[in-house]
Amino acid sequence: MENIPFKIYSASAGSGKTFTLVKEYLKICLASKSPKKFVEILAITFTNKAASEMKERIITSLKGFANTESAEQTEKDMLRLIATETGISPEELSIRSKIIFEAILHNYSQFSIGTIDKFTHRIIRTFAQDLDLPANFEVEMDHKLLLKQAVDLLISRTGEDEKLTQLFVSFIKDKTADDKSWLIENDFYTIAEELLKESGQEHCDSLKDLSLDDFFSIKKSIQDYIYKFDIELTAIGAGFKSDCEDLNLMPEWIAGGKNGLSKYFEYLQKKQWKNYIPTKTTYKNIEKENWYATKTPKELHGDVDTLQQKFKSLLLKALVILEDYPKYVNFRLIASNFYAMAVLHEISKEMQYIKEQNNIIPIGEFNKKIAEVLQNEEGNFIYERLGERYAHYFIDEFQDTSELQWNNLVPLIENAIANGQKTGSAMIVGDAKQAI
Repeated sequence: MENIPFKIYSASAGSGKTFTLVKEYLKICLASKSPKKFVEILAITFTNKAASEMKERIITSLKGFANTESAEQTEKDMLRLIATETGISPEELSIRSKIIFEAILHNYSQFSIGTIDKFTHRIIRTFAQDLDLPANFEVEMDHKLLLKQAVDLLISRTGEDEKLTQLFVSFIKDKTADDKSWLIENDFYTIAEELLKESGQEHCDSLKDLSLDDFFSIKKSIQDYIYKFDIELTAIGAGFKSDCEDLNLMPEWIAGGKNGLSKYFEYLQKKQWKNYIPTKTTYKNIEKENWYATKTPKELHGDVDTLQQKFKSLLLKALVILEDYPKYVNFRLIASNFYAMAVLHEISKEMQYIKEQNNIIPIGEFNKKIAEVLQNEEGNFIYERLGERYAHYFIDEFQDTSELQWNNLVPLIENAIANGQKTGSAMIVGDAKQAI
């Protein structure tokens, strides 16, 4: 790879991603005459397992470089690559590796390879006062445990709270109507997972002032709108079918045949809402001078004309109604998930209660809080507050980094690479196909 300050490495599983990360990390350490260059490097990944693996690979590689006779072939290959890319002889790299290995062991707390949550935790503690947090707050790293407590607490109130019980009953009715199990506990856990997402937190915040009465009122308004929309179009479709039967007209005798205008009127009559918008062919059939099909008996042309005179104007009316189709679709989508949204709102309230009672804050909530403090700060200020200055950054599994997490790292990375190669570097590695 070229010696440039900012690198993006898109790597699929099994393509040697860890090998490349470790090689680039060691290049920085070995190219410096200082045995403690590693203290200027921050490597971030998303699981403790991945962080431990990266640490182990770096330590093992340094040991292998220091004693090439007992080294694995992979370590020998990496040593040759580093020698080629740095211009430093393998013998010199071997000497430096031994010194760096000992330096890491004696200064292990400064060997900064860990999860992004762990790094966020450090920033939280550093900026606690700026974030307006109580001195004795606790950070909850286990999001799912907190969610389970909130769900269990919510379910325990069934039968005691009339409105809440009504919500649960409505939720169950919706599930059984779709031929799904009426058991709701697992569904609640699945719904609660949305609260772990930054977007989920944001949406819940926008609904925090609504009561269950408000939710039921909104639900009724949405249902009334959908019903009115459907019923107007259904009446047109049902009227067409009735008139065709009265006139003994077969579907294939109307413009477009069985799959033409007759089919479109059937969509309206049966409330097949995903087919409410006419196709280009249907539009052409509507605008035809007459609605005869090629198979229409000549003696029935007059009946088809009668049908056309009545229903062409009604179809034009339907097209006016359908100008609001995007709103109608949104309302249908909201309605299909409405009770789940109301349940999510109630779980969010239970979580807030647990947090206040126990003086804890989930790690996931801090990205937004940190962003608010850091957005107007320079990288130097953050370094001063952290008490450490990193010059090189490695971010693994970048596809799982949220927008807020990335924004919180940007001031640090910008500061490191602002002056090009002489100051620092950043390398981000990911695989979009593995995004969670």
